Amino acid sequence: GGRWTALTDWYRGMFAAEAGRHAEAARWYRAAADELHAIGDVVWLFKPLAGLAAVAADLGQHERAARLLGAVDRLLDRAGARLMPFDRPAYDRAREQGTRRLGEAAFAAALAAGR
Repeated sequence: GGRWTALTDWYRGMFAAEAGRHAEAARWYRAAADELHAIGDVVWLFKPLAGLAAVAADLGQHERAARLLGAVDRLLDRAGARLMPFDRPAYDRAREQGTRRLGEAAFAAALAAGR
């Protein structure tokens, strides 16, 4: 286990998501998040959470996606970090879909709840 296993699972999730295999992507992202949590590595936890947010948005679960993005924002703030280029498309897709479907106010409330 460890960080490299988690990041490998994250990549597998990213590839599955891009192929439209949402259930598989969610399993890989969850495995990555569980591994990172188990080893206490909160620095990289934002990666699978952003992926899960995009999967949730793709499945029409926009409030869940917004809450996950709020958690991503909180983790990044606490670490003094920013999204990496590979994480940006998933994050942006979830944010754009959620804002469009929920409206600005409801999306902002769900995002705040996730923080």
